Amino acid sequence: MSAQHEQDQVQQPLWGLKILRGSLWLWVQVAGNLLLSLVFSWTILHQLSPAGFGHVVLVQSILDIANLGTLNLETALQRLIPEYRSGKGWNQVRQTVSIVLWIKLLLSGLAALIIFLAAPLIADVYATPELAGWLRIGCLSVLFAGLTQFGNALCLGILRPEFSAVTMFLQRLCEVLLLGFFLQQNLGVAGVILALGIGDTIAAFSTCFLSLQHLWRESSGGVDQPQMVQQAKTILAYSLPLFGATIIDRVGVNLNKLLIGKLAGATLLGFYGVARLAVERILPFLWQVPQMSIAVLAEKRAGTNEDHYDEPILRKIFRYQWSLGGLSFLAIWSVAPLFVSIVSGEAYLPAVPVLRLASLGIVVWSGYICSTAVFQLYRRTLGNLLVMSGQF
Repeated sequence: MSAQHEQDQVQQPLWGLKILRGSLWLWVQVAGNLLLSLVFSWTILHQLSPAGFGHVVLVQSILDIANLGTLNLETALQRLIPEYRSGKGWNQVRQTVSIVLWIKLLLSGLAALIIFLAAPLIADVYATPELAGWLRIGCLSVLFAGLTQFGNALCLGILRPEFSAVTMFLQRLCEVLLLGFFLQQNLGVAGVILALGIGDTIAAFSTCFLSLQHLWRESSGGVDQPQMVQQAKTILAYSLPLFGATIIDRVGVNLNKLLIGKLAGATLLGFYGVARLAVERILPFLWQVPQMSIAVLAEKRAGTNEDHYDEPILRKIFRYQWSLGGLSFLAIWSVAPLFVSIVSGEAYLPAVPVLRLASLGIVVWSGYICSTAVFQLYRRTLGNLLVMSGQF
């Protein structure tokens, strides 16, 4: 026990450096996404009216809810794959990847089909005939967004976040270029949804190809079918509570948007969408270090029989999260009028009070993200569901 503890003390800086190195790639990814997303959003806001932007928000909210139907089994890849790879459990690796990939493919196709068929009914509910066509275009995003999630999670699971960073930058760049072209063709809201759908398609194929090619080069051998059931149970036990937490989160966010769109109209939904836009662009910065720590420390666990992790590293992550969350809240509160006027224009200034109130949630999310990382490290993901239920 003491020898293992001394070895952990010696290797602690190495694990911390590995987390930092991976997090730097994720920060580069988020920064690139943020920059190109702001260009994308700025173009929409200056080319479309507040009502037009509200329609974009409405379509994306419906598609986001549809994506819940694909579950989030990919979260198991981020936690289980590093541990299996470190222990040379290649059969478990291949089983886990195969199960998650095929389920995501099946459910993504089913969700896209449901949205395609239900589009006219949804358009009738919102008394917007054009909504049916926009939703059917958005089926492209529903079909491939699940595969993008799978690919990104697998990139973290094999500790190659640079694959995800490069492909996500390529996705956002293509979306911006396509948006400019489609708006020049006067496609309006349809052009925005189509650009996002093509971007999701590019990201799905790129991340899946890079991560699977790298993983298959490492592993060998076939899949032991009798063990597939047990491996599926492990995946479901880990990921379903996280799926429940995701449902609560997304339903809460998107239900607000849908109710505002129904009760207050597309213009006020556009103001709310601007406020949410700023907060949703900041939140990814809070996730990167905890995300990378899950994969790296899971790999570390495979090399020890002790059911514990480096407490000093976890304490540093907690301090980092609260500091970054507090600074982000203060920054958004201070620059809210400037942000709205630059990104959205004077017509969206009524969104400033909403943005300041929404920024309070960043502090709350800082704590939630920390607890998420700890629960996932110990495979106690039911704790994530309980914490999210308490917030809701």
